[in-house]
Amino acid sequence: FNDEVDIAAPGVDVVSTVGPPSDPGYDSFSGTSMAAPHVSGLAMVLWNKYPSYTNAEVRTALEEGAEDLGAPGIDDQFGHGLANYQGAEMRLGAPSPPPSPPATPPAPPPPPALPPPS
Repeated sequence: FNDEVDIAAPGVDVVSTVGPPSDPGYDSFSGTSMAAPHVSGLAMVLWNKYPSYTNAEVRTALEEGAEDLGAPGIDDQFGHGLANYQGAEMRLGAPSPPPSPPATPPAPPPPPALPPPS
């Protein structure tokens, strides 16, 4: 634990693939090497969904949207808290909707009715 912790993510007993492609398997690992991909993945999904935001804005959204754990506020054990996609997305808000398609011109009026046969 130290003041460099920014965002917490699952990092204990995370199941991962191991071994060469010819003999794949699974094993459990712990540590920042297991937690960092969770946060990186969240950042990638947010940035892909909201490409107009800067990396700093996405990072701030992740920090402010994290679920506070441990001592209230930022602390040395959990930083801003547990990474939370929904919380981060709520801070980014919805981007401006795409422009509306051009209006379709009104259809021409129907031709005049023919006189009744005599």
